[in-house]
Amino acid sequence: MIWNLGAIAVTVKKFLNPTFKWSVANYLWGYVLILIGAGLTFCVQSSSVFTSTLTPLVGIGLLEVETVYPLFLGSNIGTTTTGMLSALATTGTQQNLEDALTIAFVHLFFNLFGIAMFYPIKFMRFAKKLNETSIFFNLNFFIPRIPIPMCKLLGRTTAKYRWFAIAYLIVMFVVVPVTVMALSLDTIVFACVMTPLAAILVFVVAVNFAQAKPYLKDKLPRVLRDWEWLPKPLHSLGYWDRYFPLFTNYRKNALVGNSKPFSSQASWQVQLL
Repeated sequence: MIWNLGAIAVTVKKFLNPTFKWSVANYLWGYVLILIGAGLTFCVQSSSVFTSTLTPLVGIGLLEVETVYPLFLGSNIGTTTTGMLSALATTGTQQNLEDALTIAFVHLFFNLFGIAMFYPIKFMRFAKKLNETSIFFNLNFFIPRIPIPMCKLLGRTTAKYRWFAIAYLIVMFVVVPVTVMALSLDTIVFACVMTPLAAILVFVVAVNFAQAKPYLKDKLPRVLRDWEWLPKPLHSLGYWDRYFPLFTNYRKNALVGNSKPFSSQASWQVQLL
């Protein structure tokens, strides 16, 4: 017997991603999701378990990125309770307990202030569609539509270039921190290296912003109206794809498999024997 589960899937999706007619309710719902994320993470005592459980639901389309975003922020708050519980179990002198609680609250307030700095701002919470294809020289998503469009862009890039996920992790969590830490040992060296890099970054962002605006693009020098004049390795990830044949072949096989994410028009069928 064949059961069509499309209607059930659509209902579940609407339930998990509610949309309210009242705009204030839509705005406040994000804060409710933060509390839910914090509470559930506190129950399982692991943000990794919580986030890794929800991620596949996003992959199949049952949860939207805009819904998971505040849940993950709440998870970052809920995971700080583990440190607090550990601090409360500290044995020794009163000073030892105070020191342990101090560092536990540092963890808590660091995450709270990080969320408070950008989440209450409306344009930082609601995404707009982007057409950028290059992660390096199409940085329009930085102005000002972050972080949801940024994560979607990274997701699309990783889906196309599977090796990019590993490269991103190595660069952002190993190369950059080690480099900054090493340069910070000498203030003069740090300033001499980081100042030009920061200037280049600001320049690239400004030029990309101008390239995205027709009325500004015409005012740019002809050479800056696109990045095609740069060597291909500097403006195309496709160039690097040839050096990762294992990931490239995996992507081709996945495309041949023709796997598609869930959509409201999709028909889910299960054959019961």
